Amino acid sequence: MATEALQKEIAGLPESDINILLEFAHFLRSRFENSQMVEDVDNNVTYPKRKLGFLADTFISISPDFDDLPECLKEYV
Repeated sequence: MATEALQKEIAGLPESDINILLEFAHFLRSRFENSQMVEDVDNNVTYPKRKLGFLADTFISISPDFDDLPECLKEYV
C-alpha cells in the first residue's frame, strides 16, 4: 500500500528530485541498520553495534620501531 502511494507521488517529479528522494531512502536504510544498539550492562551504557571489516579495504602500516622505547624516556627506565 505505501509503495503504491510512493510510486504515485514520484510519477511526476523531475529526475533531480527523484535522486534526492533516493539519497534520503539510503539515509533511512543506513539509520535503520545502524540503530541496532548493544547494551553494556556493567557500565550501564548502550552504543551502536560495530560493523565487522570496516577497514578491510585499507592498508595500515606501523613503523618497525613502534615497540621501541622513545629516546626521551630511556633515562627513566
